[in-house]
Amino acid sequence: MNIKKIYFALVSIISVAMPAEANNHVFLMLKAGASHYGSVYFGNLAGSGGDENWKIGPIVSFGAGMQTSNSFAVEFLLVYSTHRFDFKQWYNSPINDPRMNIIDITSLGRYAFISFNGVRFEMIFGIGYSFQRKDELVRKYQEFPLYVVPKDSRSDVSGLFGGAVQIKLNDNIWIMGELNCRMRYYVTPVAEFGLAYFL
Repeated sequence: MNIKKIYFALVSIISVAMPAEANNHVFLMLKAGASHYGSVYFGNLAGSGGDENWKIGPIVSFGAGMQTSNSFAVEFLLVYSTHRFDFKQWYNSPINDPRMNIIDITSLGRYAFISFNGVRFEMIFGIGYSFQRKDELVRKYQEFPLYVVPKDSRSDVSGLFGGAVQIKLNDNIWIMGELNCRMRYYVTPVAEFGLAYFL
């Protein structure tokens, strides 16, 4: 089955599920934080065994959204994160100084299950598409003559689930903190802080 068709189908489901109200409010979103990579292999959620060779790195998200009711909002985000190789974690160290670069296109829903005095406690969930590329070059010393494993890239449908707190500063600006897990090829924990500016 075409994974792009799956992605667009799930985006459509999120859009249709939004509460339809006349008073919609559009906002711009900017978030930044820290991301692990590969804590657990997605095909083995009951155990470990993920790609632990990458250090915690920065993650930046920006995009736009719409507040469709007091309890629900939807966002469309472009997300970039990067990770450096942790040489202490692998017996066969690469011959370069590799990076893992990831771009996510994400459709995100936010449901406020508690809201009072300008504070919202939210459940967040989403679906997206992930593009991952690493430039790790590994010398295979077991073979003769020696050879190098080239760069690697992959793309996958991704998911997201977590929680957030939003605090209203004024009529136009909200600040927030989020903890979530991004389900790519590996399950990736993420912590972000950001702000939303309502137009």
